[in-house]
Amino acid sequence: MKIVEIASNFYMKFDSSDSEILEFKHIEKNIKYLNKKIFDFAYDISLIDFSLYPLVFEEYALIYSGVKFEKEASGKLIRKKEKRLKPNFKLALEDENSIYAMLLRIKYSEARIITMDEKEIKKAILEDEVHAGLVFNGEFFNDFCVENDINQIWNSLNKKNLPFPVSCFVVRRSLPLVDAIESQRVLENKFQDGKFYENKDKSSAIEFLFELGYKYGFYPQKINIYDNLIPVEYLDFRFS
Repeated sequence: MKIVEIASNFYMKFDSSDSEILEFKHIEKNIKYLNKKIFDFAYDISLIDFSLYPLVFEEYALIYSGVKFEKEASGKLIRKKEKRLKPNFKLALEDENSIYAMLLRIKYSEARIITMDEKEIKKAILEDEVHAGLVFNGEFFNDFCVENDINQIWNSLNKKNLPFPVSCFVVRRSLPLVDAIESQRVLENKFQDGKFYENKDKSSAIEFLFELGYKYGFYPQKINIYDNLIPVEYLDFRFS
């Protein structure tokens, strides 16, 4: 039986009852690692930040299940209370490949990005190694204030209060089509979350994200989400 590797940042359990033709091997890694390894084509199926997909679409197709959206985006940009930010301020964040990094680069185009572990960001700000940093822990010392937050940036750009597209599963195009379809079926059974493209707000959010990235030069070309799904017309044929 063929083995398909699935990588995600959360635990997933697979057993022999999931598929009659495939065996699934799960690899659990943090999203920063997966965002980096996607360019090495390390896994058959991988979870990544949605904002990375247009950079790897030639090698990967979208899976419509297991997609994560947030009603309100998390993440706050903090700085020292007494220090205002200059246009070219040093901005610390953990993952330069994330959707959060892309939005901050759009909002603060002259900022100098410095990557570091999130646990070190507050200390780096206090010691003036950087001027601001993106954090997800809401507990701040009195020395800090919130300069901006990801949700405000996202809403100011889309102006429609769209849900925030965080992450998605992608499958290598080199995987035989019947195996890709079977993998998608198994994931759909696991997540029971339907098809994201059938939800108008979710599909609009993804389309806007891809258009935004193209507009600001993050992607070499504009892509259409529907052109990059596993061909759904094969589903009835495969399982009839």
